[in-house]
Amino acid sequence: MFNLNKPATFSIGLRYARHAGALAARAREWGVLPVARPSLAGSSRGVDAGQGGAGADRAVLDNIAVMCEQAGIFFDFVSARPREALRMFEAALDSAVARHGDNHPSVAASYGNIGNMYQAQGEYDEAHVQHQKSLEIKICVFGCEGERVAASYNNIGAVYFAQGDYKNALLQYQKSLKIEIRVLGCDSSEVATLYNNIGAVYEKQGDNENALKQYHKSLEIKIRVFGCKSPDVAMSYNNIAGVYKSQGDYENALRQHQNSLDIKFRVYGQEHPLVASSYHNIGNVHHEQG
Repeated sequence: MFNLNKPATFSIGLRYARHAGALAARAREWGVLPVARPSLAGSSRGVDAGQGGAGADRAVLDNIAVMCEQAGIFFDFVSARPREALRMFEAALDSAVARHGDNHPSVAASYGNIGNMYQAQGEYDEAHVQHQKSLEIKICVFGCEGERVAASYNNIGAVYFAQGDYKNALLQYQKSLKIEIRVLGCDSSEVATLYNNIGAVYEKQGDNENALKQYHKSLEIKIRVFGCKSPDVAMSYNNIAGVYKSQGDYENALRQHQNSLDIKFRVYGQEHPLVASSYHNIGNVHHEQG
């Protein structure tokens, strides 16, 4: 939606995000949303279903929720302002709860977004709290086997991974993987991502053999789903190369890094930072070879 390479588009996105923030503030003044919302940290929310007044216009609440969610995405992915993104996602959550009550997919999505923002700020315990709330709502609404449930397990796994708790990260990723395979089949980008995540856990644990197995599974699916020249495929080649380098298998490491470089060169051109990164990785392997 927003493109950092187009300043005019970025400026429009920033104005939109600020307008959403102003709208949410005005809604609190009007009593449509709670004025003094409690901290989310370590406790259940104090916003009850329907708080904001029985006469609150549902269309207004829907608009606030959508605008604040989009503003949160802008502040997160485009301008890298996690605190402002968190504020927007919290406003989206308040709107969703006021509009739909506590057990609704929109509420679950907002908790998930909030969890991601806490993780981005290194507040892992609170990230767990928010992702767990999101998961519980999703199970209540969709049952235990839904794709959105799988996404929550993956999010929780990512928090454990960031904390260095690789045992629990692996458990959560495996839960997500089982659901995604049942729901989507073996050839999907989601399944490829989870094999990659599991490979990263094994790599962190020093289990290079299993790391390679998982990375290769991810690579094979990505080739079938995206084709041979996708940036996602390049990322897998890069991950595989890293494991080979750790094993001292420099020949295979160079081969995989070259595969990654060739794709990046075709996709991005020779002046892109990701191309430079591949050249740097190849240089590191040569340096270790001596």
